[in-house]
Amino acid sequence: MSGNYQSFWRSHNRPRAVDTRHVLAHHATPGSLAHIRQLMKILAEEAVRAGFTRPSYGFEAGEVEAIYQRCGEIEGTWFALHDGRIFSGLGEFCGTDHSRYS
Repeated sequence: MSGNYQSFWRSHNRPRAVDTRHVLAHHATPGSLAHIRQLMKILAEEAVRAGFTRPSYGFEAGEVEAIYQRCGEIEGTWFALHDGRIFSGLGEFCGTDHSRYS
């Protein structure tokens, strides 16, 4: 073969987009296992884009009992597990006091 190799892909030599838009293939029912998995994936991707390390969740989506959107005056995402533990959207343990969240 010669050094002048031509790819059959149309966009092979074009630069790829740096910041792609997250598109869900299907919309899961809120509260379902698929919805929790999608939410965990979206939060992990947003954390990486914001410059944080990729969250390492210490739980599986099937362990999530509730999802909170507020902690006092702070808005965000928190996962409440069946065993009472609460984790932030970045995967950090936040305690077990459910009265602070809504």
